Amino acid sequence: MLLKILYVDDDLDDHEIFGEVASEINSDTHVVYARDAQEMDKYLSSDPPAIIFLDYDLPLMNGIECLKQIRSNKEYDDIPIVFYSGYLDKIHQAYENGANYFIVKQVTTDKIKSSIRSVLSRNWKDRDTFKNFEVIFRDDQKHSSFAFAARVTPKVDIDPAINPGESDK
Repeated sequence: MLLKILYVDDDLDDHEIFGEVASEINSDTHVVYARDAQEMDKYLSSDPPAIIFLDYDLPLMNGIECLKQIRSNKEYDDIPIVFYSGYLDKIHQAYENGANYFIVKQVTTDKIKSSIRSVLSRNWKDRDTFKNFEVIFRDDQKHSSFAFAARVTPKVDIDPAINPGESDK
C-alpha cells in the first residue's frame, strides 16, 4: 500500500536525504515536497497525505504557524504531524499546537533512518498512539525530562554505546 508523506522544508539537501531514507525504509513510500506554506496548502487541498513532516525554519510562515493552520482545519484532524527540526526550543510549542511527534534533525544517516523508521512504524490509526507526543533527540543531546500535559509520553533516545545500561526514558 502506497504511503504518501508530505515533507515541508525549504532545504533541498534535507529533501533528498529524507526521500532516500524513507524509500529505503518502505519502498511503497511517495514523498511530496513543499518548500513553504503555499506549496503545503496546495498539496494538502489536492490530495492529503498519510503523514506530514514539518520543519520550523520556513519562508513565508514558520513551522509553528503552519502547524496551527493545519490543525485549524478539521479535515486534517486525523493526519499525524511530525515536527522535524533542529530547534529544541520549539518542542513545547509543537506539542501545544497539535504535533504528534518531534524529531530533532539528526547528524548521521543511520540515526536519521532510525528516527524516521520509528515514526513510520507506528500505528497512527490507534487513538492512543495518535494522542501521545514523543521526542527523539540527537545522541549528543542530553535532556532529563519535559513537563507536558497528560497526552505526553516524552521519550529520550539514548545511544547504548555512549551510555551503556541506560534505556529509553
